[in-house]
Order: sequence, then C-alpha cells, then structure tokens
Amino acid sequence: MGQRLRAAAVEAGLSAAEIAAQLAVTSLTVYRWRWGQRAPAPPKLQAYAAFVGKPVAFFYAAEPEPPPRPRELSDLLLTWANLLMAGERSPAAFDRAVGDRRQLTPPERRRLTAVAARMREDLTRAAGGDWEFLTEEERREILEQIARLAERRRAAPREPTS
Repeated sequence: MGQRLRAAAVEAGLSAAEIAAQLAVTSLTVYRWRWGQRAPAPPKLQAYAAFVGKPVAFFYAAEPEPPPRPRELSDLLLTWANLLMAGERSPAAFDRAVGDRRQLTPPERRRLTAVAARMREDLTRAAGGDWEFLTEEERREILEQIARLAERRRAAPREPTS
C-alpha cells in the first residue's frame, strides 16, 4: 500500500507536507504510511484518496507478479561463475561481470568472499568435476538449478535452534 500511496501523490504533484496539512496529520505520519510502517485509518485513507484523485480501491490493488528474470541476469551470473571457476576472487569476478565496482557494498563483498570457496566446490561438484568441459547451456542449467534450490531454501520455514 505504501508504494501506491507515494505513487498517487507523485502523480498528483503533491508533497508529503501538503498531504499532511490537508489530512491534519504530520509529515512523518505520511512518510510512515509510504514506508509501510503504518497504514492510514479508513477515514484518513478516504481523505487521502480524494485529495490525490484516486479511488480507495487503488490502494488495495494486488501487486503484479514480478516479471521473469531477464536473460541479462543469467548472462551476468554465467560470466561471474566462469570467472570464479577460473580462479578469480569472487568480488573481483563480480565486478568484472557487472562492469561496475560500486554495485557491491563492503559487507556484501565480505560475504561474497566468505562463500566463494564453497561456491567453487558446489559448481565443481554439480559439473561432475569438469566445469571447463561443460557447454554454455549446461553451465546455465547448473546455475538455474542452484538458483531454484536457493529460492526453495529461502522460502522454507526455519527450524528453531535449541
């Protein structure tokens, strides 16, 4: 809902301060609605909708399905994996694949470095020990399998630790 509140205000050319003044709330309250920290009470949402020129239903509409991952992402992933398997350090391989060193934060670089050795082992095992002899399509399939497994693991409920 927060993104839709913001989008409607931007489309109407209204600032958070203008909306806050109209609805007799603080600008911080409007920002909290936009950030998803709070939701406006039904009367405030009705007033917000009227002020920005949208029906209330607009703010409750279901979010669209995310688009499928672009082919470029799989190309970047394949380039990164190939560089990684050739022995390049993981953050450097990522930088070369993406073409922009600023894409990773220092903490992300540390995490990527920490998992690089295991990633090499996993790719080698998935390739039957011979990554360099696989075709590009076989390499892409391995990376897709790894991505699907990671998505399933992320979606699975976590076991409580004892």
